[in-house]
Amino acid sequence: MPVPDLPQVEIAIVEMTNAARQQHNLSAVRRNPALDKAARGYARYLATSKTFSHSADGRQPSDRAEAAGYEACFVSENLSANLDTRGFETRQLAREAVDGWLKSPGHRKNLLAEHVVDIGVAVAQTPGVQRYVSVQMFGRPQTLAYTFRVKNTSRQTIAYEFLGDTYNAEPRTSIEHSACIPGQITFRNSRENAVLGRYKARNGDVFVLQQSDNGIEIEVTRTEAAALQR
Repeated sequence: MPVPDLPQVEIAIVEMTNAARQQHNLSAVRRNPALDKAARGYARYLATSKTFSHSADGRQPSDRAEAAGYEACFVSENLSANLDTRGFETRQLAREAVDGWLKSPGHRKNLLAEHVVDIGVAVAQTPGVQRYVSVQMFGRPQTLAYTFRVKNTSRQTIAYEFLGDTYNAEPRTSIEHSACIPGQITFRNSRENAVLGRYKARNGDVFVLQQSDNGIEIEVTRTEAAALQR
């Protein structure tokens, strides 16, 4: 009966994950020791307790990542359980886990997320049986979080959309946003719903909405501190 080399299974899962990401023109994720630690602890827990959910230990993936020392602004997790009384070859076990994730819409979304940069992987065996639990964690560190402001100096309310939400910038107001996931901000004329402009939000950006003879103009400036960080 074949017995998989679990450290090599983990390496193969990372390789196959990055191969799938490359096929979709996404950047490779790099293995992170803290996420590895979180994944390993949870894989062993699921394998020995014979439970299987993202909160089986009473915590969420982000809680386990934080406890392992990963300072995150975003964390996601994929789980896989594979059972075969005939045993598994090393790459076969990795392939079954990755293929299963790619065939599941939710897991596929995690695996092919554009904004994640780190990965942690662990595989553990349930004692006495050919059942293997694979835990795959993705992360984006807190260091990549960013802040920007919308400053409306005009006399009218301006609507804008960011990361799926709609906001209204009232006249003479300033709104600050903090985000983790990269996103586009779209400004619209509240009366006509016409698009005034689309921009990629960056750390330190200030979007100044100004009244002009031609309507609303948008000026994008950067805070001095953010400009110095470039």
